[in-house]
Amino acid sequence: MQHHWQKIGGIACAVMLSTLSSCTWVEVDEHGINVQALARGEPPPDRCQSKGQVEVSVLHEISFYERDDEKISKELLTLARNEAGLMGANVIQAQQAPKEGRQRFDAYHCP
Repeated sequence: MQHHWQKIGGIACAVMLSTLSSCTWVEVDEHGINVQALARGEPPPDRCQSKGQVEVSVLHEISFYERDDEKISKELLTLARNEAGLMGANVIQAQQAPKEGRQRFDAYHCP
């Protein structure tokens, strides 16, 4: 009987991990919907006004499970767009690649 419950527990754990790996935990809100992202290193358009910096973070691992880098990057970008929109910015640009679930962006308001 003990072996049967261990097998069920293992299956439940596998299902939970596959579900977590496909989750997107962050969605664009009304503040971030009109915020565009520039590629790193690309100069911001002329006449853009700096609105400051945005630093965002998400979980990069859950217990012993490390989350997918692409999903983490998308979530960080979405969070940065939402935060920049609150600051009155409409353009963001990453300062560096994500590291351990964190990333910093420059925020601009461009005409």
